[in-house]
Amino acid sequence: MKGGLRALAAFLFAAISLEGAPFPAPPFYLQETQRYPGQVLRVRAQSPSLPAEHAKAFRQEASFFAEPGSGHPLALLAIPLEARPGPQRVEIGGRWLGFQLRANPVKPQLIRLSAKASKAADSLPTDKKVLDKALLTDGPPLWLGPFLPPSLGRLSTPFGAPRLYLPGEYRWFHKGMDFAMPVGTTLCAAQDGVVALAADLKAFGKVVVLSHGCGLSSTCMHMSRLDVKAGDKVSRGQALGLSGSEGISTGPHLHFQMNLRGFPVDPLEWLQFPPPGDEIHSKATGEKKPLLK
Repeated sequence: MKGGLRALAAFLFAAISLEGAPFPAPPFYLQETQRYPGQVLRVRAQSPSLPAEHAKAFRQEASFFAEPGSGHPLALLAIPLEARPGPQRVEIGGRWLGFQLRANPVKPQLIRLSAKASKAADSLPTDKKVLDKALLTDGPPLWLGPFLPPSLGRLSTPFGAPRLYLPGEYRWFHKGMDFAMPVGTTLCAAQDGVVALAADLKAFGKVVVLSHGCGLSSTCMHMSRLDVKAGDKVSRGQALGLSGSEGISTGPHLHFQMNLRGFPVDPLEWLQFPPPGDEIHSKATGEKKPLLK
């Protein structure tokens, strides 16, 4: 009996001692708790040291790395475009972090292909394998600061639009952003990186894929000329080649795409657009181009 009273007294003393004490912060948290398909989940750690745990969601497993600039631990997970809206969660170290996934707000599109573009679509299965392999990049982060658009024109198609292509009835999501611009417009690297792919693919035209480390990549498609080759190290603003309208294309434009471990992610989360009337400067050529309003 006396032992029980002593235990109760010890418990009450501990409870009184802890009254008003701050509740310990969870070791991990999500930077955003409202997300859309195609956006990125940013998992952060309270501790300044890199955790050994991995963040897991949507069949992905992401390790922490030191965020460029701040040095704070960060793990990145891509939300697939086909993910269903509703409550979702990230698993990390036996803990769960919840977030709300909203429905894709982009309206579906019907695209009618010309005979030339339709013929290029026949090469999709082969060319997609080449592209997908290049998108699976890794290594330490090479970027510092915001990404810049390779060039600017009128935004003709947003990221994430569900599409039906005719003829052929090809169905998929639009995995990047389309900017209408004249053929021959100089395209520049959005960020520092390494050229993972520079090739002429029938379905996508001339393509440049840049690896920026940590599974993050950026891609320019439908180009008319390539000025880099695989393995080249490039810096932000360096010329990559010229825009065009090759492959599955309905007119001259730049298709700009970003991927995280192969999953397409919304470039708007990464890009910083200069003010209208400002200039994009190419480090390679010294050319200054006024942005199209």
